[in-house]
Amino acid sequence: MVRKVVSLLLTVFFALALLPVVTMAVGETYTLSGNVTEAGTGNALKNAVVAIYEGDGSTAVVATVVVTDEYGNYSAVLPAGAYTLYFYKSGYMDTLLQVTMLNGHLPGQNAVLTPAHDSRTVSGNVTNAISGEALANVAVKAYDVYSDGEEPVAAAVTNDDGNYSLNLPNGVYDIHFSKSGYVSAALESIPVSGGMPLTRDITLAPAPAVYAVSGRVTDVYGGQAIAGVSVAAYAVGSRAENGGSPAGMGTTDGNGRYRIDVPPSTYDIYFSKSGYVSAVLSAVMIESDLQTGQDIALAAESVYTVGGNVSDAANGQALAGVSVEAYSLLMGSGGPDASGVTDGNGGYSLLLPSGTYDLYFSKDGYAPFWLRGVAVRGRLTGMDAVLAAVTTISGNVSDAQGGQGIPDVVVEVYAVGESGDRGNEPVVTETTNAEGDYTVTLPAGVYDIYFYKEGYIAAALTTVTANGGLLQGRNIVLSASFTSTYAVSGRVVDAGSGQAIGGVSVEAYDVYAQGQPVAVTVTDSNGGYSMSLAAGLYDIYFSKYGYTASGLFAVDVNGVMSGKDITLAPVPKEEPLTLREIMKADSSVMFRGDLLIGMAAGINGPGSGNAAAPTVADLKSQFENPPQGCALSVTRPDGTLAADTAAVGTGMLLCLYDVNGQAADRLTIVVKGDLGGNGVTDSGDVLRLFRGVRKKLTLTAAQAAAGKVSASGEALNPSDMLKLFRVVRGTESL
Repeated sequence: MVRKVVSLLLTVFFALALLPVVTMAVGETYTLSGNVTEAGTGNALKNAVVAIYEGDGSTAVVATVVVTDEYGNYSAVLPAGAYTLYFYKSGYMDTLLQVTMLNGHLPGQNAVLTPAHDSRTVSGNVTNAISGEALANVAVKAYDVYSDGEEPVAAAVTNDDGNYSLNLPNGVYDIHFSKSGYVSAALESIPVSGGMPLTRDITLAPAPAVYAVSGRVTDVYGGQAIAGVSVAAYAVGSRAENGGSPAGMGTTDGNGRYRIDVPPSTYDIYFSKSGYVSAVLSAVMIESDLQTGQDIALAAESVYTVGGNVSDAANGQALAGVSVEAYSLLMGSGGPDASGVTDGNGGYSLLLPSGTYDLYFSKDGYAPFWLRGVAVRGRLTGMDAVLAAVTTISGNVSDAQGGQGIPDVVVEVYAVGESGDRGNEPVVTETTNAEGDYTVTLPAGVYDIYFYKEGYIAAALTTVTANGGLLQGRNIVLSASFTSTYAVSGRVVDAGSGQAIGGVSVEAYDVYAQGQPVAVTVTDSNGGYSMSLAAGLYDIYFSKYGYTASGLFAVDVNGVMSGKDITLAPVPKEEPLTLREIMKADSSVMFRGDLLIGMAAGINGPGSGNAAAPTVADLKSQFENPPQGCALSVTRPDGTLAADTAAVGTGMLLCLYDVNGQAADRLTIVVKGDLGGNGVTDSGDVLRLFRGVRKKLTLTAAQAAAGKVSASGEALNPSDMLKLFRVVRGTESL
């Protein structure tokens, strides 16, 4: 007789996820129905599972599974025959009901379930994740996974040895662990169904250390406390303008006092409030708890006029329309704190609160100018600036023969008498665009402008005077540099067949010069090649994938040369290495198409027969070591590499890599009983298999192979589901 086939966790899944399942058969069918109530109270039991087996249940063939409604009623449509009804609900004793013959509609097949008063002790030890020391006074609370209530079902506190113990009724629980100074953690979805005590240990990681920093903010003049001051601590160099965020923030209270908590480090602590000049405590080292006395005084914000004049560096005349921007050195907000434009007399005026500023002056046609570190403590005049005019010079570089613009010509500008051949650096370097156009911007002065490109004779525009404005049409013509060149040609053929080889790379190197090839070409479909070379001595190399590279060496080019032929030998081909070649003779795994089967999953269920998942090392032990330079590895579905100690699960890939790092062979791993890919069989796998058998879930080929745990037929069927039930409950093995 099949008893208690459905595990506790699966039953809950059925109650939540499955609608009543009706199995129809060809021919006459009848309705079998009834009601399920609680013993003693007579209350209807909702979501009780009714599994209906054919015959007396000994064959373990499930006809259908249904779930009671809110009134405890159930019904199923079945063909004529004998059946065994199995009634089950979490927290109740299960029961059986025999129907010797169903040959008409049969109501009244009722069941009364007695509450199960058995419970299970869940205990364990809590330790420090870093030191391994036992943790006392850890709060331990167990919550029913399927209850909406916020109150724990049971609670405890660890003793001096870090031990805890909870007595829990049948169910599924999340057990939470918390202690001040540690990061809380939880054991999730722990099934409890009576029997031997259950041991579950856990470690808690110490929470990152934080220290309190406190102080008081007062008015610099009267000494009164300032409330509502924003306080922000940044690790040195990590202000917002540098892409950082504060490690701690706070606001002063009515007595001007503040307190912020930060990890140990060195900080700049910033203080700001509207109407006051912002201030900072720099490089405050925090290395112990409750550092007090980090006080500061803020000055009330007074606004002062800052002004001056801007003139031309060449003639001293006033410059109108100059943009003037002020940037605070303390706040570093990114944008200007104030801005203005010079008037017709070159004058400007800005309103700025107390502080230190950089002033930035800019105008088209002039080089920008900074006035740094301007300290504003009152009205300031005479903050003058002198701007130097710049000249924009543009033109075109063209070919002397065809007149076309020449792209990628290097344009270098030197002050007169300071050219590059004297070891000087250019004032400006630019490159012509696709049309041969160039543009350079220069301060006032007299310049020589040089133009270079390989294959052309260099040229220059000399004594170009830049005194402001635009200088357009500074064009120049470059002539090609003529060097006597000769055609060198030949043919490349296969050393074995004599067939022409197309697509061979041909590179000529000057024997007396190091570096890049002086000429490169590729053979045509007839194996022919031709290249132009100046007179000289060359090594000519020939290469193509699949052939051994070769060359013609010390070729003396002093005229047109043909017949520079060569043969290339094909690289011997090797048969690719396969996993079958390195599998051990006594291996327990085997190949089925592109699947690797034969490994059994570990067990994670409520029974006592739990076992660990197989590891990558276990799988590799089924194979010989691959040849030198090759590698055997297991990758997860997301492409990450699994370590040898990691669990191996269904859906992972066993890959054999050749000496070039290419995958020579790969197979999808199947771990019998593991449909979830974690290497163990648990209630989640049972649910996946149940839904797969009922066509409610599409399984991959690997999952289907993993779910084939019974010897009944080739396709997945209820017998596989029932066997997996028993495996998880510990009554059968894979």
